[in-house]
Amino acid sequence: MIPDSLLVQNDTKTRKYKLTFIEVENKKPGWEDYLVSKHENYIRLSKDIIVYKKWCNYCDFLEIEKPKISNFKFSVLFICNKKLDFGKGFRFEKI
Repeated sequence: MIPDSLLVQNDTKTRKYKLTFIEVENKKPGWEDYLVSKHENYIRLSKDIIVYKKWCNYCDFLEIEKPKISNFKFSVLFICNKKLDFGKGFRFEKI
């Protein structure tokens, strides 16, 4: 799964980074099922050590501090004309 974009926000006071994966989606057949599938994939990714290791590689490249695995989290922003309640860490914004 490759997001359309990744927003990295730096909080210099706490020395933490907020990661937001961004998905820009147009309406398509099976719209809700498609979004639910993306949600499930992100839930799986949130538990996958490979995602953390990949982020650590990016940290080296960007010359920023690597987080402890226990502190590694991300959120997902869906930009589309649909709004579903996927719970904490998932947000929907209208196009």
